[in-house]
Amino acid sequence: MAEIVGLALLALVLASFEILVPGGILGILAVVSLAMASYLAYEPFGLGGSVLLFLGTGIVIAVVVYFEFKLLAKTRFRNRFILSSAVTGKSESLHSTDEVIDAEGVTLTAMAPTGMILVNDQKFEAFSRSGFLSKNQTIRVVARDNFRLIIEKI
Repeated sequence: MAEIVGLALLALVLASFEILVPGGILGILAVVSLAMASYLAYEPFGLGGSVLLFLGTGIVIAVVVYFEFKLLAKTRFRNRFILSSAVTGKSESLHSTDEVIDAEGVTLTAMAPTGMILVNDQKFEAFSRSGFLSKNQTIRVVARDNFRLIIEKI
């Protein structure tokens, strides 16, 4: 009987700590612990007792985790565990079209051999065929490779 109660309590503790330690491992261990407690409860209490233990403990765990989230939102640790805003920004580089081929521009970063360039007042990721290029060098776009441009030094 002590093993059954201990495994059920272990499942409760592991599920509670799953909130603080993301990754799912503690949650999986909680389910395994609860399953083992139910398995051990089968012999003394039968199938009904085993299922009742599993469902009852599962409901208790769900309620405890729910209240943990509610209480955690009111503590000073809230910002460490709960995301309060969504990301609304964009990637800095644009996807190019064939219109930029043969256009001239300037390197915004050192090209070793990849970096950022400015062509027609737009920033693009680029690859230098000329090897290393320093910042603010004049370049020409010679080709396009998926999401980056291929450039050469002028």
